Amino acid sequence: MIRYLTFLDVKNRRSELEYKLKEMVIEINIIKENPKKDRKQVEALLSGAYILRRLLKRRSIDIEELYEEFVKEYGFNDKKIFYDGAEMVNNLLKEGTYVTGRFISQ
Repeated sequence: MIRYLTFLDVKNRRSELEYKLKEMVIEINIIKENPKKDRKQVEALLSGAYILRRLLKRRSIDIEELYEEFVKEYGFNDKKIFYDGAEMVNNLLKEGTYVTGRFISQ
């Protein structure tokens, strides 16, 4: 599982990430409007968007601490789904190779 994410904008791609965040929010809204979609998919996307938004503001985040904030704000408390969202963000950021993710196994 990912424990920390650090945003290093070495290729000046912040606007790309901001655009991707907007795409994620649009996708969340589309899924929410379709009752046939899985709620877990919405929660994973929402947690991914939440993580990415916080990462763009802070540059470095502790996923465990962010999970606590997320639970307080949204009321979702499925840790596995939240970490799936963190993994999604990590994979997204790796595509541009301008982030580091430190993994801690449990």
